[in-house]
Amino acid sequence: ASRTSSRIGFLHLRSVTLTAPRQTHDLITLDSSITPNTSLWNALLENYRLLGAFPDALRVWDTMYISRVFDRASVNIILTTCREAGGVDMAQQIKTKLERTGFTFDNYNWKAWITCLCDAGRMNDALRYMCTVVKNPDPEMAHIILARLKPDIKPNVMAAIQKHQPKLHDALLQ
Repeated sequence: ASRTSSRIGFLHLRSVTLTAPRQTHDLITLDSSITPNTSLWNALLENYRLLGAFPDALRVWDTMYISRVFDRASVNIILTTCREAGGVDMAQQIKTKLERTGFTFDNYNWKAWITCLCDAGRMNDALRYMCTVVKNPDPEMAHIILARLKPDIKPNVMAAIQKHQPKLHDALLQ
């Protein structure tokens, strides 16, 4: 089969595959006898993410956010969804709204946010967050940034880490 016919077949399959999550979404949204918990919403959100259905995932997130039925995993899923869809601006809006409500990121959430920034080419912002906003960044967080840098830039980044997060710098050298 040609490459074009394979893609057309996949697009048809994607449409069919999206039917079940959309029906589930409609059911839990419209049936007042169903009270979905965070786990169910997260599963639906993750399904939309895996299927590349960014608008559908945003609709689920909006429902979760308005209902205050979300957790740290939900935040990671929506930030990852935004990153994969190239929606760093939407991720920024979500992060800002969360901060206004008093939600505090843990390192798990910060890693998702920093990865989002890095994949959008906003390396300076990612480094700034890690060095000046995150309370206790870990080596994995630093590796998210370092792995995406050109080798000639890494010494400057390590110097910034040493200046702002000396414990992290020491951990990276071990």
